[in-house]
Amino acid sequence: MPQGKPRWGRWFLWGMMTVVFVGLVGIFLYGWWFISAFEEAAGIKAIDLVRVGRSGWGEPLKAVDGRINFLFLGVDADSNFRLGSKLTDTMVIVSVAASGKDVKLVALPRDLWLTDLKTKVNALYYYGTVRPNGGAITFVQQELEKITGISLAYVLVVDLATVKQVVDTVDGIPVTVSLGFIDTKFPRDNVPPDILPEELRYETVVFTPGAQWFDGLTALKFIRSRQSEIADEGTDLARSQRQLQVIQALVGRMSSIDVLTNPRRLGMLYRIWQSTEKTFDDKELVGLGRIFQFRIPKVVSLTLPITEGERLGVLTHPPVAKYGQWVYEPEGNDWEAVRDWFRITMAN
Repeated sequence: MPQGKPRWGRWFLWGMMTVVFVGLVGIFLYGWWFISAFEEAAGIKAIDLVRVGRSGWGEPLKAVDGRINFLFLGVDADSNFRLGSKLTDTMVIVSVAASGKDVKLVALPRDLWLTDLKTKVNALYYYGTVRPNGGAITFVQQELEKITGISLAYVLVVDLATVKQVVDTVDGIPVTVSLGFIDTKFPRDNVPPDILPEELRYETVVFTPGAQWFDGLTALKFIRSRQSEIADEGTDLARSQRQLQVIQALVGRMSSIDVLTNPRRLGMLYRIWQSTEKTFDDKELVGLGRIFQFRIPKVVSLTLPITEGERLGVLTHPPVAKYGQWVYEPEGNDWEAVRDWFRITMAN
């Protein structure tokens, strides 16, 4: 007489089926929650984003010599309030290897002098806005391509206050302050430049050396500070390096697991992205994401070498009397060495 399956076998089978069923239900509920939370925060339906993703996955990006170059312009709204013009206090070239192996960040000194235009590079965006035909972004692209020799295919313009918002959205960023400093004349927000007494215009900000966790306001003060009792920290070069630190930390933070698995943060970041001025769209953003789908790129921060004493660079600081203000200019007033530096640096 044939015997049926042992009872323990039937219970095991039912147990496994139950576990699989509960697991599938859990995955479905988690996916439904994730999508719903993202949609609410982003202000877009997930199905619409899926359509963009499907079309953008094959979107070709404009690469030259194996690199895709972006230009990040940070407009300081508070400085503009005081000075009455749209100055770009942050100008960073973000060069992405088409293979996804690395991202190179190069900060351009805001005090870099352009003899032909008789102005500094941080005023290019402003002059572009007042040109008869407008086109601020195009004007900046063209002028910076002339001096760097590289193609800047994509441009992103962000108010520095938006940087604060992004940092707070990802719940802060890790920054290691190599050299602490005190700025006793950090401009207060929304305070006119002619207000008296003078001390009402400023506040004192202090940064101590070591590894720290910055919220948005602290990060903003770190990249905007221009004064220091330590000479090396009060320069435009030091400020550019601090800006690169924050950008690099922000890139790392946005690619972290706790951000990528948080639908509300992702949705808020998408909403911020949608509000920025830029020359590329969601499909090209998806195309950029495709490059990094299976790897975390090496992020490298670089600065243009400056001649100091016996150390030769491609930029130099001429006497103030030459232009009536403190600026940088290319060695020999020839941009060819700067273009060579970019060509060699981006090739490696």
